[in-house]
Amino acid sequence: MRWAVVAAFMAMAVPAFGQIMLDHHEELSVEQARQLVERNEGKEIFLFMTTLPFDVAETVAKHVGELSLDFVTTISVEATEALAKHKGRLSLRGLYSLSVAQAEALAKHEGSLNLDGLPELSLEAARMLAKHKGVLSLGGLASLAVPEAEALAKHEGGLTFRSLVALPDQQAEALAKSEGDVSFDGRTAIAPEVVKILAKHEGDLSIRALTTLSVEQAEALARHQGSLWLDGITTLSTQAAEALAKHEGWLHLDGLTTLPDEAAEALRANRKVRFADDFGNPGKITELSVDRARELIATNTEKLSFPHVTELPPEVARTLAQYDVDLRFDGLTTISVEAAEALAEHEGILYLGGLTSLSGEEAEALAKREHALDLAGLTTLSPEVAEALAKLKPTLWLTGLRVISPEAARKLAKREDGLYLTFLTTLSPEVAEAFSQHKRMLSLSGLRVLTPAAAEGLAKHEGPLGLRGLQELSADVAKALAKHRGELQLAGLTALSPEVAEELAKHKGILDLGRLRTVSPESAAIIVKHKGALWLFGLETLSPEAAATLRTNRDIGLPEKFR
Repeated sequence: MRWAVVAAFMAMAVPAFGQIMLDHHEELSVEQARQLVERNEGKEIFLFMTTLPFDVAETVAKHVGELSLDFVTTISVEATEALAKHKGRLSLRGLYSLSVAQAEALAKHEGSLNLDGLPELSLEAARMLAKHKGVLSLGGLASLAVPEAEALAKHEGGLTFRSLVALPDQQAEALAKSEGDVSFDGRTAIAPEVVKILAKHEGDLSIRALTTLSVEQAEALARHQGSLWLDGITTLSTQAAEALAKHEGWLHLDGLTTLPDEAAEALRANRKVRFADDFGNPGKITELSVDRARELIATNTEKLSFPHVTELPPEVARTLAQYDVDLRFDGLTTISVEAAEALAEHEGILYLGGLTSLSGEEAEALAKREHALDLAGLTTLSPEVAEALAKLKPTLWLTGLRVISPEAARKLAKREDGLYLTFLTTLSPEVAEAFSQHKRMLSLSGLRVLTPAAAEGLAKHEGPLGLRGLQELSADVAKALAKHRGELQLAGLTALSPEVAEELAKHKGILDLGRLRTVSPESAAIIVKHKGALWLFGLETLSPEAAATLRTNRDIGLPEKFR
């Protein structure tokens, strides 16, 4: 919801946030208008007033933000001229008539202009409004003569019509020549010949209220150059979809609720087709069929999430695997070997966070994937499953893993990509020794405690080592970890004693201590000897002495205020 400030016909007050409430017998004074403008820069102001004096109009026109005066039914030419100086969206939907002089004044307004209350428009007024440079909304016009249509077609900022019930060929020909965007959102039926005319328009075109579309209309609109909005269409025949899919600009079909399989396939082939985010409501589905899967894939080109699907038939898995959208199955607790084999061919990210166990055969099938796999639901791994998953080449998330045996750790350590085990809360020396054989990123940010023996094992690890969960270190653990060669992430540490600084200063490589908020002069004098990049970007306070000391090492990253 937009922030808005309302000046309503109620008891006079000036409450918080600068709102001014007016009794309907009172007028808005210039001083009140000034306060309203000064206190609400950037917000939308609503004034529930039927008349607007010149001096008040002159004051509110200075407002920086949207200005809605939809209850104003009469306004002088002078007040109109004053309002025209407002820069931003201006709404005057309460006006039921517009003189040529008023139209001439409003044409000078810089920003979108809403005149939806006008039931008719004279030719002279149309000619004046055509000079306006922003979006012009004339949603109240029920009809439009050819001369008026030709005059408005010269408008360059965009035209919106919501109430036109008739659009003959000549008017359509005129408006199709408009150099700005054109919207016919109030149309409920357009003859095929008129659609062909509108399709010649070279800007964005919106016919959101059109609820049905024939093949002939689809063929005509497919030739349109620019973005096209047909959000009122709820379904399409296969022939119409195939024709419309040839449209070369962005095509918005947010109103679609059902589609035949062939129609879905045709539209999916065009990557510029856009559907409503909740088309088909995949989040509410409990069972999936092949037909339903095809329909959903066709209208969701980035990702699909099925939190309530508990079974995945192999034939459905094979259907989904044909498309490269990301797939998420948080409700799936088991998977068959056949379904796993099918999903191995899938080219998007696959989230199987609902799986609580895997057999070796199922893991072998999934390990053939060439795209990222999330198995966040697994809390433990057997050696057989670990050996299979180690063969997976892309990213593997095992963020739910709580315990792992030394044997399983040795198998998993053979992975040639990073290991992200962020929920592993305990680590025995044997498991640490096993993980030391891994040569890529090893993230163990779930660890809160680390023994010296386990630290000795991890120090042998040759890739980046993430221990962001450790909030404190003993000197013995720091001494062991300092033997690690490479990036060492200890961004969870909140304090650095001189004893720990003495050990960590011996580390060679990148050292991340990004959560430290301060460092004592004594610890600074020690840690400054570290060889390699040292990140201290989280520092909030430093004594002048400590700051001066740390600045002597150019490899130390400091917040700007301490550099």
